[in-house]
This record gives sequence, C-alpha cells and structure tokens, in this order.
Amino acid sequence: MRAGRMDRRITLQKLAEVPDGHGGFDHVWTDICIVWAQLIEARTKEFMERSGARADDARLAFRIRGRPGVSNAERVIYGGRMLNIIEIAELGRRNGLELRCTSIGAD
Repeated sequence: MRAGRMDRRITLQKLAEVPDGHGGFDHVWTDICIVWAQLIEARTKEFMERSGARADDARLAFRIRGRPGVSNAERVIYGGRMLNIIEIAELGRRNGLELRCTSIGAD
C-alpha cells in the first residue's frame, strides 16, 4: 500500500453501552480511531449486487492499513457523513483492509 495515496482522514466508530444514570444503558457511537485512508468510489456492478445497494445509493470504499478487530458492526465517518461498513476485504497478507460502505439512511 502506497502511503501517498492515503490522503483522506476517516474515523472508525463502534456502538457502545453507557450508563444512563437511571439504572439502564444508552447506546452511543464512540470513536475507535482516526486513520489515513485512500478513497475509492465504488461503482462496479458486482459491488452493487453484493451490497444490495440501489443505483442511486452513495457507495464508497476506503483502503486503510491493516487493523485487527475491524468489523462491519462499526461505521465510518468521512466528511461529516456517516457510512455503514457492509463488507471488509483483506488486502495482501494483513497489509491493509478495504472497507466497502454505503450511506446511512439510503433506502
């Protein structure tokens, strides 16, 4: 992976339970990390078919350096937009990850 192509900053978030002060818990998104990423616009028919995305849904993919434990239960924040991670592809032998995402709320 070429560092020069990683020119975007993205935030990975996970859903966490925090005490609500009344004996229960609230679910809130918390930051895991902020990483450098390469933005790849996903326009391929294969990606659309696998993700179940419609033609007008926003689809983006990001390549990041390998990180253990990243899953599609997390989300990406990029440019003020929240994106669901719908698929993760390993690049090389743990060299990097490609996070394939769709916009949250895209119906």
